[in-house]
Amino acid sequence: MKIQYTTIYIRADANETIGTGHVMRCLSIAEAIQKQGGEAIFLAADARTEDIVKNRGFSVICLNSVWNDLEKELEQLVFLVREKEIRVLLIDSYYVTLDYLETLHQYTKLVYIDDLDSFAYPVDMLISYAVYRGKADYENRYGNREVPDILSGSRYIPLKSRFCNLPERKISENVKNVLILTGGTDPYHVALELAMHIADAGEKDIAGAKAYKEQQFHIICGKYNRDYDKLCDLASSTENIAIYYNVDCMADYMMEADLAVTAGGTTTYELCACGTPSICYILADNQIQNARTLAEKGLMLFGGDVRKDERVSEIVRQLGRLSGNRELRQAISRNMQLLVDGKGAQRIAEAVLNL
Repeated sequence: MKIQYTTIYIRADANETIGTGHVMRCLSIAEAIQKQGGEAIFLAADARTEDIVKNRGFSVICLNSVWNDLEKELEQLVFLVREKEIRVLLIDSYYVTLDYLETLHQYTKLVYIDDLDSFAYPVDMLISYAVYRGKADYENRYGNREVPDILSGSRYIPLKSRFCNLPERKISENVKNVLILTGGTDPYHVALELAMHIADAGEKDIAGAKAYKEQQFHIICGKYNRDYDKLCDLASSTENIAIYYNVDCMADYMMEADLAVTAGGTTTYELCACGTPSICYILADNQIQNARTLAEKGLMLFGGDVRKDERVSEIVRQLGRLSGNRELRQAISRNMQLLVDGKGAQRIAEAVLNL
């Protein structure tokens, strides 16, 4: 199919409340659009999104609006759509409403990235790559109404090009490097609690201490992690804990790790592409189905819901289980790489440009 090259506008936000996941996956799509000869320009509610987007080489138009009440920006956004002659607008926000989308759809073609399946979205293209939801689930919502083009399944997981066509993972006999990922914000202090457990195990010779002493723990702090200073202080007195801040080369860390701990968002799919045996946990409602489905399909171990009383105790238990079982790590790694080939952003970019 011939691509009609154009400028795609992308409406997404990042901040200390919602984290950076929406913007990061849109940046992967934006880079794929650029590689296919198109252009991508971001629209954001406020300046908190600008640094992330500009650091990746893309322009941002700040709407000076309210990120969790999108209807308040409708008049301004409609004006912008008409002024800029925006032909295609890709939206990635949990705060869209029926009125918001119906109004915009009168003036431009819409693409929506969905994780929630809240209602029948009045758009031209719907993207849903969740492993627990299929195309038919959406089609049933529309009844006699026009069904948008639906891009569903793991073929459309939008990852950076660095995650494409990675080699089959070789699983080491022993786990030496453990990667801990907590997203952009870590609102439940998972990294800090795990780091404190590791440090205490070494000092008090409690359960797991011997294994921990033989492992190096690499903790990635996101842009909005409020525990960064505390983690650095703890790492300075614990030789097998290293802290990294807001890294850009995530694939390198994932490939070097023998095992990973991650929240149940998009990062789980990056780890799948790398084939890094992982434990995923829940820190938000929109991660529940994803984390549980990944575990049920033998793609990751389930580390529990950190919002509950047990906090990181289940993660710690699964760390011991996965570290001590090479065959389990091999089986998980193989399943992961069969699910994700890393080309989802390329497929989305081609489909969106063809609108």
